Amino acid sequence: MSLTTKRALAESLKKLLSKKNLDKITVKDIVTDCGVNRQTFYYHFHDIYALTEWALRDEVESLFGENTDYSDWGKCVCILMAFLQENRTMVRNIYYSVHHRTVAECIRRILRPYVFQLVQVQAEEMNPKAPEDDMEYVTKILTLSTEGIITEWIDSGQNQVTEELLRKFQAAICGNIPLMLRNLNEYRERADHII
Repeated sequence: MSLTTKRALAESLKKLLSKKNLDKITVKDIVTDCGVNRQTFYYHFHDIYALTEWALRDEVESLFGENTDYSDWGKCVCILMAFLQENRTMVRNIYYSVHHRTVAECIRRILRPYVFQLVQVQAEEMNPKAPEDDMEYVTKILTLSTEGIITEWIDSGQNQVTEELLRKFQAAICGNIPLMLRNLNEYRERADHII
């Protein structure tokens, strides 16, 4: 029942976001549209931004599912960008509100576990396996750069994602994770010798 209520609140929020910016929507608007009381809203979410993040995360997680192939990171980004394109009015009404960082932070939080799993899969194929802190650092670099590309694309008006943009992105990422992990390992070895 709880998940059903959360999804109903999220649907009301999405309906309202098709008409106005996030900063113009109130909890009262959401509960009125959803047909629940304020107490029900606050039982599930501490504010509208928590609901917004949950709704975006829930949508994206349902897109990726459990059978995501992390070896094809470009495909994961394509799925995310297609979702953002399909829901561009909602995304813009969140992004261009007073709290535009909500979208960027949400994208980062959504991407990070997927990026980390991708890095982890590739790190396990290395001999020796890359240390956890190196994997975390590479995850941070890739997550922030991907977030930057996506938010720049949103900021530019979310024109149709071109195949050329996606091919360039895949070409830039392809093969770079092991290279970054090896470079970090070589850096650590040089630093150990200096000390």
